Amino acid sequence: MPRQPIVLVVEPEKAFHDLVAMLLAKHGVGVLHAMSAERATELAITNVRIDVISMSARISENDLDTLPLIRKLRMLWPTVAMVATSIELAYRRKMVEAGCSHECPRPHDLIQMMLDLTRAKASEEEL
Repeated sequence: MPRQPIVLVVEPEKAFHDLVAMLLAKHGVGVLHAMSAERATELAITNVRIDVISMSARISENDLDTLPLIRKLRMLWPTVAMVATSIELAYRRKMVEAGCSHECPRPHDLIQMMLDLTRAKASEEEL
């Protein structure tokens, strides 16, 4: 039996977490929830496996503020797929420069992108 893929969702909005968890669960994908940089770092350190990280442009009520966290997560997980999710194209591009490997305006196509990335990871592991 194949292992359950795991997605780390870094996003300050609880409603977004609930929606993503519900939609991914229908496809057998587990979700780790981080609503702050501290929690995201803790989960990245304590989990032995993360297949995809969905990174919001904001992790607080402040301005766009995730670039330091992206750099930190990229150091902890150098090969994991990390998706920059922001409707602001210029900031999404900065997120990619900081370490995200993919970009997706939220919510357009995000769920499908996460499913595709977890499936690609599973296929790599089978080889």
